[in-house]
Amino acid sequence: MPLYIGVADGIKKGFTKSDLSLINGFAFGTIMMITGTGKINNVEEFRLRALEVNFMNEIFLKDQFRDKLTVDFIQRMKDADWSCNVGNDTKAAFNKEIKRRLYDSHQHAFADWIHNRGRYKRSEEE
Repeated sequence: MPLYIGVADGIKKGFTKSDLSLINGFAFGTIMMITGTGKINNVEEFRLRALEVNFMNEIFLKDQFRDKLTVDFIQRMKDADWSCNVGNDTKAAFNKEIKRRLYDSHQHAFADWIHNRGRYKRSEEE
C-alpha cells in the first residue's frame, strides 16, 4: 500500500517548500507509522509522539525537529487538514509500541554484552 501523507495545496495554505518537504515526506511518514497517527486530534499529543519517536530513531536532527514542530506549527497542519494513511492508535497502543521498541533494543544490547563479555578490554584512558 502506498503512503499518502501531507497537506494538499500547502503553498496556498501558507506552508513553505521546506515545510512541505518535511510534513509531506516519506521520512515524516515513517514516524507517523510508528506513532500510529494518521490525523491530528490533539496537537500536543501529536507533537510529543513525533518527538519521542524521532528521539529514539533520530530520523531528523533532534533539536531542529523539536524546534520545527512547535504547537503553533502543528496547529497550522491540523487546520490545513494534514493527514497520513496510517490510522490513529490510542495513547495506550502508542505506549505499548514504544515499550516494545525499547525492550527490543535492550535485548540486542544485552545479548551483545553477554556474548562479548570477557573480550572487552578497558583502555588506559578509561
